[in-house]
Amino acid sequence: MGHPSFWCATCPPAVFRCDTCESVTIPPTLARRFSMIGPCSTNKEVRLMIQWLLQSRLCPRAKNVQLIVAVCVSSCAMSGCVESNFRIASESRLPRGLAIPPGLTRADVSATVDYYTLGQAKFILRDKSGRKIGTVTGHIEGNPLHLRTPPQGYEPRYPVYELIVINGVTEIMEHRRPDDILYVTDDPGIREELSVGRGVQ
Repeated sequence: MGHPSFWCATCPPAVFRCDTCESVTIPPTLARRFSMIGPCSTNKEVRLMIQWLLQSRLCPRAKNVQLIVAVCVSSCAMSGCVESNFRIASESRLPRGLAIPPGLTRADVSATVDYYTLGQAKFILRDKSGRKIGTVTGHIEGNPLHLRTPPQGYEPRYPVYELIVINGVTEIMEHRRPDDILYVTDDPGIREELSVGRGVQ
């Protein structure tokens, strides 16, 4: 049976007490933990956080839970967490770098893109069975953009555009309506306006 335990919220800094073995542990303060879960996290900070958990006097059950949380948070801090996920429209071409394997056509595959909190975009290509057959990662440039003169027939604040650089090539993702479908646009007018910085946020 595990040790019953609780966090004492009235003792600054917070103190972990185990009711069974009466051990007391002072975990890292909020200020120390904050630097470990932000974009400036380093492998050294991750190692220190996990080392503290392994050497602390937390009861085994609590230590295991804390260790799992630490590993998950640290991983998220280093690579970013998935912020949103979209599907590439079936009628849209695929981003450059996401090649269709020989023997398949565009109709045989589907593609999605995951946006990460640290500015990465990961495109995933799957066949009809859902098997992953290709990936490519790019970097999101700046914030979402709008055209200075939006086209007619769209909802307010749409379409929205994201500039994503993949292997040195800038692709423009077009979000036409408030759903989870994106298009890769090759419209020369849109590309010219957004590429030279005339788009608005």
